[in-house]
Amino acid sequence: MQDAILPALTSNIAGLLEAGCEFPERTGNRHGGLSVCPYNVYPAADGWVAVLCLRPRHWIDLCAAMGRDDLAVDPDLATAAGRAERMDQVDDALSAWTGALPRDEVVRRLQATDIPAAPVRALAEVIEDPVLRDRGMLTELGHGDRTSTVFGSPLQMGVASRRPGRPAPLLGEDTDKILRDRLGLDPGEIADLRDAGVV
Repeated sequence: MQDAILPALTSNIAGLLEAGCEFPERTGNRHGGLSVCPYNVYPAADGWVAVLCLRPRHWIDLCAAMGRDDLAVDPDLATAAGRAERMDQVDDALSAWTGALPRDEVVRRLQATDIPAAPVRALAEVIEDPVLRDRGMLTELGHGDRTSTVFGSPLQMGVASRRPGRPAPLLGEDTDKILRDRLGLDPGEIADLRDAGVV
């Protein structure tokens, strides 16, 4: 698991290594190196949305989507460095726009122009995600008279299934099998034990 998450810390670790062993400040949801803007999670009318502007074209297209041509032509915001220096101004402008729209509408509009954007999902949405369910990361497993949602393993070895095989047996569920297969008792002997209250 740790190996899988390490690449997400690349900017932070590079900042640490380049800063001569000084720990970089915490940046919240902003870019770890504070060099890319917008790069944050923004409020929507009904939730949150993540937006990243990694290329100059993303910024121009974002300004057009927001109807903020004034930002697109602002010389102070024309470069990535300029936007990073004015991060609060950029985040405030974007938050004002996203906050007036439903989350999924913000995502739809931005993705339509190839701006990296994604909804921040509530846990109730995560557990219903069809991709996670199709990949076996969340699955239903019956156990007695109830069904539970269980996690699959993120580790996959070859073609082995991620889906759990079966739940743990219920109390006494395998008693007859164990008495028969392990202890060699016949059905009559098992019935006698049951009648005597031993099992």
